[in-house]
Amino acid sequence: MIPVRRLEEPEVLQKLGQRWLKAFLKKRESNPKEKPPPNTYNHEEIVSTPKAMSHHYLSCSECNGVKKPNRSIPVSDCVDPCDTSVNSSEHLTFEADLIRARGGSPKGRSTIMKYILDRPELDGRRSRQLRLMVETIMTIQQKMIDEGRKSMTEQELEMLHAFAQPEWPFSLMLSVYLERHRHLLEGPRPASATT
Repeated sequence: MIPVRRLEEPEVLQKLGQRWLKAFLKKRESNPKEKPPPNTYNHEEIVSTPKAMSHHYLSCSECNGVKKPNRSIPVSDCVDPCDTSVNSSEHLTFEADLIRARGGSPKGRSTIMKYILDRPELDGRRSRQLRLMVETIMTIQQKMIDEGRKSMTEQELEMLHAFAQPEWPFSLMLSVYLERHRHLLEGPRPASATT
């Protein structure tokens, strides 16, 4: 789950948002299935300002298309990628490429269930990213053995830590892996010791 930084609310929403909301709620009293008029959110200033608002999140079309409805699992029960006071790793963890709720976290479980983060195609993508990082670690370790070094260079460490940068695909899984396997960053081991 990639952290999302909220942008400021567009000026038009600051000025007209409450008025639009009141008008919508009034219409909804007589028709509970009423939806906001599309022209409200098609305002030029809103469309030109990509924004993760409290009720809208940036997500890939696959995740957005398969998620469970709010009546089934409310967003408030899930990890909020826009909440900077909450670290996703407090609620989500990984066993290799399989996502799990950390310590049975209810927020973690709800997040996995709502967005179906344990679906096979995501497991496969996570597996490929994990393999890429492990191959990188093995290449670095072989280079260290060949050069007789006991530790990684700053550049090699930076390369590995880049996998865990928030904008990298599956960065949470990769940062959990790096933390769990910290010993891999300490130096090479003979092939017989790693099996």
